[in-house]
Amino acid sequence: MCSYCWAVTLDEIDQLRQDASMEVESRIGTTGYRLRWKQKGRAREEWYDVVVRPETTIAELDRLVCRFSTLDDLHLRMYGLEDEYLDSSLNILPDHQHEKIDDPSYTNASDVTIGDIAERATLREGDRLSMVYDFGTPSQHYCIVKEVYDPDEIDDLLAESDTIAGTDTAAIIDERRL
Repeated sequence: MCSYCWAVTLDEIDQLRQDASMEVESRIGTTGYRLRWKQKGRAREEWYDVVVRPETTIAELDRLVCRFSTLDDLHLRMYGLEDEYLDSSLNILPDHQHEKIDDPSYTNASDVTIGDIAERATLREGDRLSMVYDFGTPSQHYCIVKEVYDPDEIDDLLAESDTIAGTDTAAIIDERRL
Protein backbone atom coordinates (compact mmCIF):
# COMPACT_ATOMS: atom_id res chain seq x y z
CA MET A 1 0.00 0.00 0.00
CA CYS A 2 1.40 3.41 -0.89
CA SER A 3 1.84 6.16 1.70
CA TYR A 4 -1.09 8.17 0.31
CA CYS A 5 -3.48 5.20 0.60
CA TRP A 6 -2.15 4.44 4.08
CA ALA A 7 -2.76 8.05 5.21
CA VAL A 8 -6.29 7.99 3.77
CA THR A 9 -6.99 4.69 5.54
CA LEU A 10 -5.75 6.07 8.87
CA ASP A 11 -7.88 9.20 8.43
CA GLU A 12 -10.93 7.06 7.69
CA ILE A 13 -10.35 4.90 10.79
CA ASP A 14 -9.89 8.00 12.94
CA GLN A 15 -13.14 9.48 11.59
CA LEU A 16 -15.04 6.25 12.33
CA ARG A 17 -13.73 6.27 15.92
CA GLN A 18 -14.75 9.90 16.39
CA ASP A 19 -18.23 9.21 15.00
CA ALA A 20 -18.69 6.21 17.31
CA SER A 21 -17.49 8.23 20.30
CA MET A 22 -19.86 11.11 19.47
CA GLU A 23 -22.78 8.68 19.18
CA VAL A 24 -22.05 7.15 22.59
CA GLU A 25 -21.55 10.55 24.24
CA SER A 26 -24.78 11.93 22.77
CA ARG A 27 -26.71 8.99 24.29
CA ILE A 28 -25.19 9.30 27.78
CA GLY A 29 -27.85 10.31 30.27
CA THR A 30 -30.68 8.86 28.16
CA THR A 31 -29.74 5.19 28.37
CA GLY A 32 -30.30 2.57 31.03
CA TYR A 33 -27.79 0.17 32.50
CA ARG A 34 -27.32 -3.33 33.82
CA LEU A 35 -25.28 -2.88 36.99
CA ARG A 36 -23.64 -5.97 38.47
CA TRP A 37 -23.35 -5.32 42.21
CA LYS A 38 -20.78 -7.27 44.22
CA GLN A 39 -19.39 -7.12 47.73
CA LYS A 40 -15.66 -6.57 47.90
CA GLY A 41 -14.06 -9.85 48.95
CA ARG A 42 -17.02 -11.98 47.81
CA ALA A 43 -17.20 -10.97 44.15
CA ARG A 44 -17.01 -14.51 42.75
CA GLU A 45 -19.45 -16.07 45.22
CA GLU A 46 -22.23 -13.51 45.16
CA TRP A 47 -23.49 -10.84 42.76
CA TYR A 48 -26.74 -9.20 41.72
CA ASP A 49 -27.72 -7.66 38.39
CA VAL A 50 -29.80 -4.51 38.75
CA VAL A 51 -31.33 -2.94 35.65
CA VAL A 52 -31.91 0.80 35.96
CA ARG A 53 -33.57 3.41 33.79
CA PRO A 54 -31.97 6.87 33.42
CA GLU A 55 -34.62 8.34 35.74
CA THR A 56 -33.88 5.84 38.54
CA THR A 57 -32.84 7.78 41.64
CA ILE A 58 -29.96 6.72 43.84
CA ALA A 59 -32.52 6.40 46.66
CA GLU A 60 -34.31 3.68 44.64
CA LEU A 61 -31.01 1.99 43.87
CA ASP A 62 -30.07 2.20 47.56
CA ARG A 63 -33.29 0.40 48.55
CA LEU A 64 -32.49 -2.41 46.10
CA VAL A 65 -28.87 -2.70 47.24
CA CYS A 66 -30.05 -2.92 50.86
CA ARG A 67 -32.45 -5.73 49.87
CA PHE A 68 -29.66 -8.10 48.89
CA SER A 69 -27.14 -6.99 51.49
CA THR A 70 -27.28 -7.05 55.26
CA LEU A 71 -27.39 -3.25 55.34
CA ASP A 72 -30.19 -1.23 56.86
CA ASP A 73 -30.75 2.39 57.88
CA LEU A 74 -28.38 2.01 60.83
CA HIS A 75 -25.39 1.58 58.49
CA LEU A 76 -23.80 4.78 57.22
CA ARG A 77 -23.50 4.65 53.44
CA MET A 78 -22.07 6.85 50.67
CA TYR A 79 -22.08 6.38 46.89
CA GLY A 80 -19.14 7.26 44.66
CA LEU A 81 -17.21 6.38 41.52
CA GLU A 82 -14.69 3.56 41.04
CA ASP A 83 -12.83 2.82 44.28
CA GLU A 84 -13.61 6.09 46.04
CA TYR A 85 -13.79 5.72 49.78
CA LEU A 86 -14.33 8.75 52.04
CA ASP A 87 -13.32 11.17 49.29
CA SER A 88 -16.33 10.49 47.07
CA SER A 89 -16.57 12.90 44.16
CA LEU A 90 -20.33 12.29 44.04
CA ASN A 91 -20.96 12.82 47.78
CA ILE A 92 -24.35 11.09 47.63
CA LEU A 93 -25.92 10.00 50.91
CA PRO A 94 -29.20 8.18 51.58
CA ASP A 95 -31.95 10.68 52.38
CA HIS A 96 -32.25 9.94 56.11
CA GLN A 97 -28.49 10.38 56.57
CA HIS A 98 -28.40 13.56 54.50
CA GLU A 99 -31.03 15.15 56.75
CA LYS A 100 -28.92 14.50 59.87
CA ILE A 101 -25.67 15.82 58.40
CA ASP A 102 -27.11 19.04 56.94
CA ASP A 103 -23.95 19.74 54.93
CA PRO A 104 -24.48 21.38 51.52
CA SER A 105 -21.46 19.57 50.04
CA TYR A 106 -23.41 16.29 50.20
CA THR A 107 -26.31 15.41 47.92
CA ASN A 108 -29.60 13.76 48.82
CA ALA A 109 -29.93 10.35 47.12
CA SER A 110 -33.47 11.11 45.96
CA ASP A 111 -32.22 14.21 44.10
CA VAL A 112 -29.74 12.36 41.88
CA THR A 113 -30.63 9.99 39.03
CA ILE A 114 -28.55 7.42 37.19
CA GLY A 115 -28.81 9.71 34.17
CA ASP A 116 -27.24 12.56 36.19
CA ILE A 117 -24.33 10.34 37.22
CA ALA A 118 -23.95 9.02 33.67
CA GLU A 119 -23.65 12.56 32.33
CA ARG A 120 -21.27 13.64 35.08
CA ALA A 121 -19.00 10.61 34.85
CA THR A 122 -19.71 9.60 31.22
CA LEU A 123 -20.65 6.06 32.30
CA ARG A 124 -19.82 3.39 29.78
CA GLU A 125 -19.69 -0.37 29.78
CA GLY A 126 -16.96 -1.52 32.17
CA ASP A 127 -17.08 1.57 34.42
CA ARG A 128 -17.65 1.18 38.15
CA LEU A 129 -19.69 2.77 40.91
CA SER A 130 -19.14 2.08 44.58
CA MET A 131 -21.04 2.23 47.85
CA VAL A 132 -19.03 2.33 51.06
CA TYR A 133 -20.58 1.68 54.43
CA ASP A 134 -19.57 1.78 58.08
CA PHE A 135 -16.82 4.28 57.39
CA GLY A 136 -14.48 2.96 60.09
CA THR A 137 -13.93 -0.22 58.07
CA PRO A 138 -13.03 -0.60 54.41
CA SER A 139 -16.32 -2.35 53.64
CA GLN A 140 -17.91 -1.70 50.32
CA HIS A 141 -20.12 -2.92 47.55
CA TYR A 142 -19.31 -1.97 44.00
CA CYS A 143 -20.91 -2.41 40.64
CA ILE A 144 -19.63 -2.82 37.14
CA VAL A 145 -21.63 -1.42 34.24
CA LYS A 146 -22.23 -4.67 32.33
CA GLU A 147 -24.48 -3.38 29.55
CA VAL A 148 -25.94 -0.14 28.23
CA TYR A 149 -29.56 -0.17 27.02
CA ASP A 150 -31.75 2.10 24.96
CA PRO A 151 -35.03 2.97 26.74
CA ASP A 152 -37.14 0.52 24.70
CA GLU A 153 -34.64 -2.28 25.40
CA ILE A 154 -35.00 -1.67 29.15
CA ASP A 155 -38.79 -1.93 28.92
CA ASP A 156 -38.53 -5.21 27.00
CA LEU A 157 -35.93 -6.60 29.41
CA LEU A 158 -38.01 -5.75 32.48
CA ALA A 159 -41.17 -7.16 30.90
CA GLU A 160 -39.49 -10.45 29.93
CA SER A 161 -37.43 -10.97 33.12
CA ASP A 162 -38.50 -12.59 36.35
CA THR A 163 -37.64 -9.78 38.71
CA ILE A 164 -36.42 -10.65 42.19
CA ALA A 165 -37.27 -7.20 43.59
CA GLY A 166 -38.00 -3.89 41.99
CA THR A 167 -39.14 -0.30 42.09
CA ASP A 168 -40.97 1.74 39.47
CA THR A 169 -37.80 2.32 37.45
CA ALA A 170 -35.34 -0.42 38.49
CA ALA A 171 -35.26 -4.13 39.25
CA ILE A 172 -32.97 -6.91 40.42
CA ILE A 173 -33.22 -9.36 37.53
CA ASP A 174 -30.49 -11.91 38.21
CA GLU A 175 -28.38 -13.15 41.11
CA ARG A 176 -25.70 -15.62 42.05
CA ARG A 177 -25.28 -16.81 45.63
CA LEU A 178 -23.08 -19.70 46.68
